This record gives sequence, structure tokens and C-alpha cells, in this order.
Amino acid sequence: MKGCFPNYYSRYKVGKNLEKKIISVTELQVKGAFPNGAFVDLSPDKGIILPTTTITGQTPQKVLRAIWEYLVDVNINKIGVYGMGGAGKTTIMMHVNNLLNEAQGFDSVVWVTVAKTFNLEKLQKDIAKALHLDLSDDETVTTTSAILFEHFQKRKKFILILDDLWYRFSLEEVGIPEPNTKNGCKLVVTTRLMDVCRGMETQKEIKVELLSKEESWDLFIDKAGAEVTLSPEVESIAKVVSEKCGRLPLVIITVGRAMRKIDNLRIWKNALKELESSRGEIQGMEENVFAHLIFSYAHLKSDRTRACFLYCALYPENYKIDVEELIEYWIAEGLIDEVGDRKVEINKGYAVLEELKDACLLESAGAGSVKLHGLVRDLAIRITRDQFMVRAGIPNSFFLGMPSLKVLDLSGTLIESLPESLSSLCDLRALLLRFCELKELPSLSMLKEQRILDLSYTLLEVLPSDMEGLVNLRHLDLSYTEELNMFPAGVIPKLPRLENLSMFKSKWRWSRKLQEMGDRGDFAEITGSSELTDLGLSFVDLPSFISYVRSKHWKVLKSYHVGVGILSSFAPISRGTYSVEIQGCDIIDDACFIEIPNNTRQLAFQGCHDIDALSKLSVTSKLNDLKECYVTSCNSLEFLTTEDMNPFPSLERLVLHKLSNFKAICLGNVVGCAPSSLKILHIHNCNSLKNLFSLGLLQQLQNLEEIEVWNSHFIEEIIGEENSSGIDCNNFPTVTFPRLRRIYLSALPELKCISRRVLVSNSLQTIDICDCWKLRKLPINYLPSSLNYIKASRKWWDELDWDEPSCKDLLQPFFREDN
Repeated sequence: MKGCFPNYYSRYKVGKNLEKKIISVTELQVKGAFPNGAFVDLSPDKGIILPTTTITGQTPQKVLRAIWEYLVDVNINKIGVYGMGGAGKTTIMMHVNNLLNEAQGFDSVVWVTVAKTFNLEKLQKDIAKALHLDLSDDETVTTTSAILFEHFQKRKKFILILDDLWYRFSLEEVGIPEPNTKNGCKLVVTTRLMDVCRGMETQKEIKVELLSKEESWDLFIDKAGAEVTLSPEVESIAKVVSEKCGRLPLVIITVGRAMRKIDNLRIWKNALKELESSRGEIQGMEENVFAHLIFSYAHLKSDRTRACFLYCALYPENYKIDVEELIEYWIAEGLIDEVGDRKVEINKGYAVLEELKDACLLESAGAGSVKLHGLVRDLAIRITRDQFMVRAGIPNSFFLGMPSLKVLDLSGTLIESLPESLSSLCDLRALLLRFCELKELPSLSMLKEQRILDLSYTLLEVLPSDMEGLVNLRHLDLSYTEELNMFPAGVIPKLPRLENLSMFKSKWRWSRKLQEMGDRGDFAEITGSSELTDLGLSFVDLPSFISYVRSKHWKVLKSYHVGVGILSSFAPISRGTYSVEIQGCDIIDDACFIEIPNNTRQLAFQGCHDIDALSKLSVTSKLNDLKECYVTSCNSLEFLTTEDMNPFPSLERLVLHKLSNFKAICLGNVVGCAPSSLKILHIHNCNSLKNLFSLGLLQQLQNLEEIEVWNSHFIEEIIGEENSSGIDCNNFPTVTFPRLRRIYLSALPELKCISRRVLVSNSLQTIDICDCWKLRKLPINYLPSSLNYIKASRKWWDELDWDEPSCKDLLQPFFREDN
């Protein structure tokens, strides 16, 4: 690398010259290190380009070059970038990320910002989001790990960048393949702690040093207004102010902007004095950082603006704060002056928002959202620790001086207790405690203006007995309260305006037997609540669920999500629709045959082992509106339908998972029983299937858009030649899917044929084939006009048989290698 970066860089920015040099050098090094062409061309979905600020000074440029040198070294696979908070680690790595996306050499670049508090599931979800994976909320750590591992492997030679890492963890446990010289993958972590680098077993560590005195001044004066000529007296004070910024880019930028275009000596002297006196009780490694950020905080225009800033600290770390929601909260809290005109108040909110962004106390986070830099959030929490005590609790008298408070949102703060003074908030309309570590609540009887109470994901064991005083409550969310042992009797009837009640996956599950237990919530309280419009409930057993269905209460609801059984793992169902999930119980027992609301749109079964055909549900239930059906681990299920009629005329999505005895979609006359509206079909781990469709069945499934089959070990054909429909299939030399967009086939060791006839689909966009080594032909002899790619391993593609050699030449430009 020496000699490739001469010293002609501007003190103010890296500029395009540096980026072009790095890309050029990388390509030369790649060619030298891999003469056989192991690097591939840039793919469209390689990674994302991140918005960056300009890098100023030789110090960060030196770090950037060092990182790049290690990245192109084939013997280095793990790199640690560490340094004090605000030193510019993230900015430098954003530039590296963007250069990687422009240069050849790596197939995929994945950026993940990591939360400070260790949470394995949260880390997995953040990585999944970066990989564009839509995971179910109920995936276990183990299954998520397997899914992530599979998708990383598909990305071949990837670089994973973990920004702001505060803890060490096992790559294997999360689902990240170990980077090594064989797979060519790389891991880069940025952290404030060298110990994290050691824990992650990085091979090379690069410290992001502070800026030099000269670099600090160049950056400071650029932000303070380079176009303004300062008087000698002001410039001398300004240089001292710059030095007081601790040579940290974040602090320099923050203070520089606060003093932008000011040439008044008194103001500069005052600024210097404030900087020198703002240390307070802040101690530790980042003492200087907080001292100077406090200066920027103190320079905000008003106490109301400062309060608006501190309010943002109540959002979780790295949280994208919705701007409109934030301003609404500010208005509800009274932090924006009331003028009697709603539009004017909202405009004032946006003015405050811009002031906070200009002061670098808030950052843009995409369209319509902002966020707090981690260091700035730390500052806000330190300022408010005597008021909010985010982790430990709140002083007992804290709320006594807030009689007009209308919104209290402590979601995600992990707060463990609330003071009795909460009951003094007589005007409070919304209390949001989602993801707090609360085990109990103080009295709520005086909060008669309360409209919204969100207690989801808390550790509550019992509800306050005086909740009946919340006479204006409209929304009560108790979903995922996994420690809730008690729902007091008589509460719901005394909440006359309650519209939305969600207790889905709460430990407390409703039962008809509770009618005999006077101190606990009566099942009839639910069915007798006339104002309810949205309901989410877990029932303890099938008889209780059937009792609810027979009550017809669901008919008046705008949405419901109800379930039966353990509810432990499989629930890919959206809230806000008509959804039923049945788990771990027999459903067609003579003594208790399941009944399902006839307006159900989404239905999921797991571990229901007594049913052999889903069409038997039609004995007691009319499911004409059913759109989506998910079935997993139902060991006796053999068929979707067995009758001469289609009980699911509106079914569009069918997912079948781990069905060891599943044999076919339809048994009998497919003309009458086929789900003709079906658009999406996923088959996973169904090891009794020999083929997926008969020719006759296909004639009834002309709406199919997506076929996904994987890990079904005995399937030999996707489209079989057997025909029980009575249709003369000899009249069909081709197989037509007019709407088919996607075919995905993976881990099918016995698959020999997709179709013996030519498959015709002018809508086909993608074909993915993985680990189907006995499949020797593709049923395509033309180029679909809509085709985007055919993805498979190079070896499989090269060994395919073709009836027409010219067909391979036609499709070759659309082939994408996927090892």
C-alpha cells in the first residue's frame, strides 16, 4: 500500500481522489492476490450506501487506509476498530462501507448497528433486518441462528460490519459463519473497548486517535464559519475553545456549529467559561466528551427546547423516532407553547426539531425520522438521572409537580418501579410502559382521564385491583405479559369505553371454568363487553375457545387475534385482522370438535396430531373468507382437501412445515376440491411427498405466483404425470403458469424433474435451485420476458442437460452463481 497514497490530501476532506485511489488500489491488489479470478462482479444487492459527512484531517485518513489495507489482506479476517466515543469510528467505517460497495472484491457488505445492552435475540433480529429477512416473532434463538447461517452462506464472500459493539459474543450462537481464509469472509467491529476486540478474537486492532491540534482547529473553524473573518482577539479565544473540545470530531462539530458566524468577543469569552465549568460530576473515560456536549445543550434557546431534547432520551438506543409522533408527544406534554391553532403548534414543533438537529443533538434517520447519537443519549440520561432514574426507578415525589402531564412514555427504558405519585397525574391520557421491567403498578384509580394503557412485554404479575377507576380507558395492551398470574374479577365491565383489549401470549389465559372462581376475571366479562372492537386473547383449552366462538361476540369486532394452547413457537400472523392460532391440542375429537369463526382470514395450526385432512374443518366451520393458512408439526395430516368441494375458496397463501405424513394437496377429484385461488405455496420438511402437483391439479391452480419447496427428502417430481381428474392431459404438451413469478427449490436430494413438459410462464422472474443434484434439466426452452435471474451453483449449471443447446446460450446471461 505504501506509495499509493501521496500526501496531497486536503486538511478538510478526503474527497473523491482518495476514494478513487482506494478503489483502484484494491482492484490491483485483488488481481495480484487472486490471479484465477476468485473475485466476482458487483451484484445489484451487494449492500447499502450510507450517508456520510466529510472526513477531515490526516488522522482519520490514516485510519481509513489502515482498515482498507487489512481488508484486502487475504490472511486477515477479523478487524477491530476502537477508540473514545465521538472520535469518528462510525464515520470512518461508513466511508469504508461505501467504498466496499463501489469496489470489486466482495459479494456482500452488511452493516449492523448494535445495541449497548446485550440481547441475543435483538442482535439476531438486527442482523436479519440488515439481510432483508422477515423473521417471525416466535422464532427461537436456535432456529433464527440456522436461518441467518444459511443466508450468510448464500452471500458467499461477505463483509459484516458491527458498529458500536459493547460486548463479546459467539458468532456461532448468533448464526454468523466464522470468517476465515477459505471462505474469504471478513468481520469488522467498531467499539469503545479494546477488551471487546480481544473477546471477538480480532487479528488486527486499529485505534482511532484524537485529531491533532491543527486538524481540530481546521475542523472547528470550518463548522464555526470559515467564510467569516474573526478579529484577532476573537480568534485567540476561538482557538482555546477549539482546544477545549478535546480533539473529538463530534464535540468539535457540535461546539463549532453552536458558535457559527459569531464575532462578538463577549459571547466567545462566555462560551469558553461555560466549557471550562461544565464538567460537573461527570467522571470517567469520556469526561471531556460530556463536558462539551453539555455546553451545546446549555446553548439551546430555551428551557422548553432543552426539555424537548431530554424527552428524546426516553426512546430506546438506536431507535428511529417518528418525527410526527415526537412532536405530538411534545404538544401533549405541554413542551410546545399553546396558541390555540393546531397547525401553528405543529410548525413550532418542527422549528424545535431543526434547532436540535442544527446543534447535532439529533440526527436525521431517514424520511420522517430522527435519532440520538449514542453519546448524546448518554448525556441526556446523565442529565435526567435524578429525574427519571431510567433503570432503577423514579423518586416517590417526582410526579407531584406535573399535574398537567398528558403523555408518559417510558417504553423500552427497563424501569423497574413507578412511584405512588403517579396517581397525582389526574390529566394523564396515555401511559406507555412497553418493555419495562415492572412487576407491579401503584394505584391507578385517580387516572380517570386515561385513554391508553400499554403494559405489553412487562413483568407484571397481577393487575391493580383499582383499575376499574379508569372509566375513560379505550386501549389496554397486556400482550406478552408472561408473568401475569391474575386478572381481577369485575374490571372489564367497569371500563365502559374499552375498545381494544390485547392479551395475546399473556401467561393469563382465559377459561370458561373461571366462572366458578369469584376473585378472577369471568369469561363472560369478555363476551358481555359491548364496546370492544379489537381483541387479542389466549384461551387455556379448546372447550373455552369453542365457547367463545359460540358466543358470536367476534361478529361485532373489527379485528381479532385469538389462540389456543401453548403458543410457544409458530405464529406468523399479523395483528389487525381476523386471526386464529391453534396449538398443541386435538381438534376433531368426537367429544370436542373445533369450531372456528366463519370470518377468519388467517389460520395457523401447530402440533394438532389428530387431523388427517384440513377439509374436515368444514364439518363445523365455514371458512369461505380464509386467506392464509399455516400448518406445522401435525403428524397425521395427509391432505389439504379430500372432498369433491373446495372448503377454502379464498385461500391465497398455504405454508406446510414439518408434516411427516403429508401426501398431497388434494385427494379425489381435483376439479372440485382444488384451492383455485392459491397464489403462494411453501412446502418445508414434508418427507412423504413424492410429487407436488398432478397435471390435473395444475389446471385448477392458474393463480399460483410463488412455489417454494425445501428440505423434503423424497420428493422426485414437482409436477407428476399421474392424473385422477378425468382430464385428457395429452392435449397439453406444455404446462402453463400464467402468473408464476418465483420458483425456489432447495435441499431436495431425490428431485429428478420439475416437469416433463415445457413450462410456460411469461411472468416468471426468479428461479433458485440449491442442493438438487439429481435434477438434470430445466423445463424451459425459451426466454421468459420477465426473467431476472436463475440462481444455482456453478457446477450444477455447467452439468445440466439441454434438449436445445441454444437454450443454454439464451439463458446464460441470467445465471447467477450461488455456492
